[in-house]
Amino acid sequence: MPDPDSLLQTEIASAFVVQARAFLSTDYLPKIEHCLEQLTDEEVWWRANQESNSIGNLLLHLSGNARQWIVCGLGGAPDQRERQKEFDQRALIPRSRLLATLKQTIVEVDDALERFDSAQMLAPRQIQGTEVTALEAIFHVVEHFSMHAGQIILREAGGFRDILIGAARSFSCTNGWDFVTVSAVPGEPPAIATKHKTNSQKGGLQMVCNRPFYLTIRQQPKVIDLTRCAIEDNEVRKMESDASWKLC
Repeated sequence: MPDPDSLLQTEIASAFVVQARAFLSTDYLPKIEHCLEQLTDEEVWWRANQESNSIGNLLLHLSGNARQWIVCGLGGAPDQRERQKEFDQRALIPRSRLLATLKQTIVEVDDALERFDSAQMLAPRQIQGTEVTALEAIFHVVEHFSMHAGQIILREAGGFRDILIGAARSFSCTNGWDFVTVSAVPGEPPAIATKHKTNSQKGGLQMVCNRPFYLTIRQQPKVIDLTRCAIEDNEVRKMESDASWKLC
């Protein structure tokens, strides 16, 4: 008679594999695809500095990681990965080709997981020079894919970028106060700003300072609703086309 505990463990292992396949194929990958549809090839390869990774680098990295750990590590395909090249790539590769490569990788990952014997979930194997179980390998690829998918989503949404607004005596907005900092104007004493609640239905605050101060806004366009900033009798107004801000 089969051991009930063994049957339960196999059932759990099988369910784990099914859920991992679903996360990769029907959750994370479509989200990445949607992000790429909103970006140009140039935006996909934009980087904040030479030490940063572009979305293009992340897509190459996701393909390389999933292939090495699942297609090769569990499926037995030859491992020809050159990991560092995923981060060194600078020449523009069209996003359509990057997406096609990632999609093909996920197809092969899904096939390897479909064929995987769940009874071997805890059997040791060598991947990337390290002894791991299949459980660890699958867990790693899913969480790794999720992490970088989140980075791509944030980057597509505009990310956070620091904007130095200029000298002002008062400032008010409805949201995003945790992202606003005050600093002294060069040559002026330190600015002392006080915050006051407003009667805005959105629950905003207002800053009033004893002297002109610089505002630095750490902005994520789809989060912060900046409505007004008085700057030397001018205004900062939202540009509806790209959710950025400008002096008017």
